[in-house]
Amino acid sequence: MMEDPIVEEVHKTRERLLAEYGGMDGLRREFRAIEDEMRDRVVRLEPRPPVRTRRKGL
Repeated sequence: MMEDPIVEEVHKTRERLLAEYGGMDGLRREFRAIEDEMRDRVVRLEPRPPVRTRRKGL
């Protein structure tokens, strides 16, 4: 398998964050806290309707 330094860095960062916050639940709580702290900066857009195409079978 090909080694990619960016993918390796992402994996290391994920492992570090999971260890720092005690797993996925702790990391999720941290992200929620950040989101709550910056609520005025979080953008929530309405979902866009699906695009209709003329392709057959869709």
